[in-house]
Amino acid sequence: MSVVRKRHSREVKLRVAIEALKGEKLLSQLSSEHGVHPTQSKEWKNQRLEAVLSRFSQQRGRRKREVD
Repeated sequence: MSVVRKRHSREVKLRVAIEALKGEKLLSQLSSEHGVHPTQSKEWKNQRLEAVLSRFSQQRGRRKREVD
């Protein structure tokens, strides 16, 4: 007997991660509402947080003004 793994869309992953980052509900509540394992919810939350932190930590240099 083989186990078929669920595939969740980006929208579901993002929705769960955003709700988890808000902190209004427990991860177990979110997981049961969306039909995912609490560990998976935590993983998606951590991935989103890391993506946001890396995006804001990128150094953007100022463009040099060209003087004609």
